[in-house]
Amino acid sequence: MSRKFSFSVILSTICLMSASCTVQTVETTAVSVQTEEETADEETSEISKVSESSQPSELALNEASTADDTGEEMLDSIDEANPLPSQELSVEEHRLEFAPEYMFGEIQTLMSERGLQWEAYYNVSGDRVDMYCEDGTKLMFLASGKGFNRVPLKEMALIMENNQFYQQGFQSVYQVDLEQSADLDYYPQTAEYYVTESELMAMNQTALRIALHEIYARHGMQMTDPFLKAVFSQKTWYIARYEADDFINKQESLLNKYEKENVNSILAVQKKRNFTDDLEVDYSIPRSIVDGSCIDLDENGSRDKIEYTLLYAGPNAAAKSCVVYIGVFTPGKYAIKGEIEEMIPAIYTASLDGKTKQLILCGKMGDGKQRTEIYVYQNGETRLAGVLAADNLEIMSDCFWAYQYDEQQLKKTRVKYIFQNGVIVETGIAEAVGDDDGNDSIKMGTLIDSLDFEDSRVVYTEVVEALERAGVRWESEPNSSGERLDLRCDNGTEFVFMETGLDEKELIMTGSRLSEKGFVRVFKHERDASPKAYYYPQTSIRLLAADELNKMTQTELSIARNEIYARHGRRFENSFLHAVFSRKTWYKPKYEDTEFFGMVDQLFNTYEKENIKLLVAAEKELRD
Repeated sequence: MSRKFSFSVILSTICLMSASCTVQTVETTAVSVQTEEETADEETSEISKVSESSQPSELALNEASTADDTGEEMLDSIDEANPLPSQELSVEEHRLEFAPEYMFGEIQTLMSERGLQWEAYYNVSGDRVDMYCEDGTKLMFLASGKGFNRVPLKEMALIMENNQFYQQGFQSVYQVDLEQSADLDYYPQTAEYYVTESELMAMNQTALRIALHEIYARHGMQMTDPFLKAVFSQKTWYIARYEADDFINKQESLLNKYEKENVNSILAVQKKRNFTDDLEVDYSIPRSIVDGSCIDLDENGSRDKIEYTLLYAGPNAAAKSCVVYIGVFTPGKYAIKGEIEEMIPAIYTASLDGKTKQLILCGKMGDGKQRTEIYVYQNGETRLAGVLAADNLEIMSDCFWAYQYDEQQLKKTRVKYIFQNGVIVETGIAEAVGDDDGNDSIKMGTLIDSLDFEDSRVVYTEVVEALERAGVRWESEPNSSGERLDLRCDNGTEFVFMETGLDEKELIMTGSRLSEKGFVRVFKHERDASPKAYYYPQTSIRLLAADELNKMTQTELSIARNEIYARHGRRFENSFLHAVFSRKTWYKPKYEDTEFFGMVDQLFNTYEKENIKLLVAAEKELRD
């Protein structure tokens, strides 16, 4: 079986947040030095496949968290850190005791005080860090928030110490996104309706994994992964009945139609974003290094501390380059200074030859072309092994492929290379690559994660500029009354903009994510947007007057009509309507369309029946 690594270079040049960016110090994620067999054991799911379509795909490189600093002159002014020696330290009595309320920064301080080395790596989407300590302790941290909005590395919560689960930390991370009641599911919707790709693309790697395995847990599958076992053991309904192999044979009869389809949908999104935890894959993944990790790069038996710093051109600019220090930190001196002009804010490590580890920097040059720089470290010296005009690599046991994308011709090719004696050698073999590689979906997932429309306004022109930078094709269309604008991308993702009484249409919805504050701004003057109230309570207690209908926009007419349906439990496939009513505590979806419309006479009262006719007529008049 071949061993390969793969990753996609997804340059996140999108910065729609209102907060300004300054020069920053990178913080990243951890994974320990392990044997190949141990790594495979940890990354393999209890159920490695439910869909036969689960195949290796490109890995979306995650954005790294950053901390503030100023300008490129920092190279000569950074205070000297306390360097760790490159040789291994004796563990002896160094084992630490951790408290459940600890965060990454506090534990990092404890390590420094004890003189202990550690190495740590982010997962693909950057929401999880695995740290491996010199004394043999393995720690896991999780971050709340998505994309650029997640908390800094130092504030990531301690979730597990070896096999010990810290519920307090888990709840602090997921108190908003997951149902914490012990009697309820984390993601009840996976058993109640077909979850859209947009909803799944907005979820990070850990959240997707919990959603997938909750479907299995509902029906009694035993969890062998310590994290998943701990997560579902918090629920009173979880009773482990079946071992994984037994569950596979029974799942067809156990899962309902929504669960079966949602399993396949989740696996498909994991494949597109290369979240390999639950896929049957025969490769490992290049890891994003946490700043401060001690790693044996040249496999000589000693570890060297790796520190790196991003350089920024100014506020709101993408990282233009990176400097990397290896070994003993010396101010003003560095082992690597990347020449990339717009850099993905992290450094990665992988083994191109199966023997030593290389450091990888990725990003774009000023002309927009992708650039990947590969460095080797031997005998205390670092040198550039090669530069590739590539947007991702796929690393096999005996070779690796560099993928090159022509944005003008919309074509992708891959070129075969080998890594030999510390040098990258082109073989001359090139192949055309089909379009079904999930690249647009990966870009879209990165873009959606980066939109900060919960705490600040994001307007139409900002999203259009971001889509163009990401190379995503789109079209937009206003509705009949002009207060709403729908933007649709080629891959099916939709953005909804509405007038909020300000100068430009505001982003109200991205994929399946509704901006609570933006939506309330739309309805703040005329409609009750609180979660417990109806938008249009009058539709069930009296007939609507003609002057009321004449003042309503097309969006208002649609919400008023569909609210009558929502009151009585209709499920909505339309993502906007689903989001609009899901924010209401009274909404309990029960019926599919076929069943629902067969029950209209017994569900609706007289006012509701007549008001539906009035609303439909008013909508038709606007469209005509």
